[in-house]
Amino acid sequence: MSHARTAWAIALAALLGLTAAACSGGDDVADTASATTAAAAGSATTTAADAKLPTIAKPWARATADGVKMGAAYFTVTAAADDKLVAAKVQTSVAGMTEIHEVTMSNGAMSMKELAGGLPLPAGTAVELKPGGYHIMLMQLAGPLKVGSSFELTLTFEKAGTTTITVPVRETAP
Repeated sequence: MSHARTAWAIALAALLGLTAAACSGGDDVADTASATTAAAAGSATTTAADAKLPTIAKPWARATADGVKMGAAYFTVTAAADDKLVAAKVQTSVAGMTEIHEVTMSNGAMSMKELAGGLPLPAGTAVELKPGGYHIMLMQLAGPLKVGSSFELTLTFEKAGTTTITVPVRETAP
């Protein structure tokens, strides 16, 4: 491999490592039971399509360090009927851009890509957005995501409409 290709491979590996750090899991025993329950439950504001809206459980985002410009939000979503998560949006005070992403392995290398067509939600199946898999990528962060804070995330579904959930920022998954 040429020197330029080696340097490129190292840079890509470092970027994926930083992204994986933003997306990796772990345990946090410092939270109290009531704070964990309240944070994991989140809250939702919905459209008139309430009866058809998918159920969202355990929303959270990993805390980020100062200067980090990417983060991720996670949750489990279950749709009563076949649907698709087609968009996610936060206020610009949180991030300049959001995308639905998937992490995959190909030829022994981890890569991340936008799901431009959306995330399929088969009826009755819990689809988990988690570190190392599907997630909502928060890009151009306006500032660090701090433990104990939260932000609103608006999710748009192809058939069911939109819902806004509160995403608590944590060190680890609930």
